[in-house]
Amino acid sequence: MQKASFDILIVDDNRDLAQNIQDVFDAQGYGTAIAFDGRSAIELCRQREFDLVLIDIQLPDMDGLRLQEQLAELTPAEYLIITGHSSVESAVAVVNRRQILGYETKPVDLDHLRALIHQITERKQAEEELKKHREHLEELVKERTAALQQEIEEH
Repeated sequence: MQKASFDILIVDDNRDLAQNIQDVFDAQGYGTAIAFDGRSAIELCRQREFDLVLIDIQLPDMDGLRLQEQLAELTPAEYLIITGHSSVESAVAVVNRRQILGYETKPVDLDHLRALIHQITERKQAEEELKKHREHLEELVKERTAALQQEIEEH
């Protein structure tokens, strides 16, 4: 079953920032949800599948990187980390993790974030199309193989 939309979970305790990000992506037709702490994000991911999760690195109840590890076990989403405290060490920690595409620094440039997420969406759509074509080709090969096998058996 194909998903109708690209769903984004925004995890940030800064309510104004989270709402601004949600407003931008809701206006573009994305499905969005907000969690203001790690526990709420985990609960949302148990209820719904997301394509992308934006996670603040410092949450009131847990570290954003720890949350990402827990969410990775629940959902096949990809992740962007949002941080107000960028450093070489935090950048290295982020890019060395599975499923994390990168990180954005605060204050978040919403135009840059919009462009980045548009690129991610296009890539994921292209991957889905490629998967459909691959499955179709595999089906054609199976059908042709069966037809050839039948012809061989008839002779």
